[in-house]
Amino acid sequence: MLNATGRFPALLLLVLGLPLVAGCPLYFGKHDRDESCSGRDCANLCYADGDCGAGNYCDVEAKRCVPSALCQSDAQCIESFWCDFRGSCVPRRAGACRTPNDCASGENCVEGSCRPSNSTCVFAFACAGGAHCLDNACTPACMNDEACGSGSRCVQGTCKPFFECMSSSQCQEGEYCNGGRCLSRCKKESDCDKEQDYCAEDGFCRPDWRPRCQGDATCPNGRCIEGACRTPCDDGSAATCRSFDQGLQYCAADKLCYPSAEDVLVPQCRSVRDCANASCYDGSCRTDL
Repeated sequence: MLNATGRFPALLLLVLGLPLVAGCPLYFGKHDRDESCSGRDCANLCYADGDCGAGNYCDVEAKRCVPSALCQSDAQCIESFWCDFRGSCVPRRAGACRTPNDCASGENCVEGSCRPSNSTCVFAFACAGGAHCLDNACTPACMNDEACGSGSRCVQGTCKPFFECMSSSQCQEGEYCNGGRCLSRCKKESDCDKEQDYCAEDGFCRPDWRPRCQGDATCPNGRCIEGACRTPCDDGSAATCRSFDQGLQYCAADKLCYPSAEDVLVPQCRSVRDCANASCYDGSCRTDL
């Protein structure tokens, strides 16, 4: 029978004749949507590094835990590996990041991936539904944790990532410990139960950080600038702006159209890199979040 974490006790697996592999999870709980497994094939599957013991990582292709090494810093890991939240050396996924310093110039670290700065927000107007821009991610205001996406908590009225696990055994059934956060797996958007989530590139439901646009193709007659569709005026003429929209009366030095000169916003920060020991919140460095 399953224990409280949804896993079979090791002794029962031995009685059933199922294999015990060092460093591997013993999990028979809720498995991936649209995937099936039975008997021995289920005994040692992993979906995230938190399914594996310290000093091991999850080979997500083979869904098997692989021995690695313990660590306290990236320098103790082999090339192309880094030290994770469990103190274990794990492969660095292409484009993955933990902090902005893991990304190249012109990129921001948002929800574990390096993303082009023009596809991330700076100001709240790039975000839908009254959300604010916190460290280049559209982030809902909140009164309680229920208003936040997976792996997030309501802190001082803002949803923020929350470190909540070292092992998947500390997560709810159907969730996996990924980067210290309990997340469920997905193959498409509708697999994510929380409306604040989206199905991310790594196959996990994560808080939906995406602004109104993520590329010029999503902006009819305009350009996607820092997550918002903006009308260009490459010739420097206000008449060009008015030809698109009579409400746009001013062509600024950045060759973008604005309703007036007073509407040209100059941010204190464009990313958290611009703030020393602070968050970048709607273009301003804030230490109170």
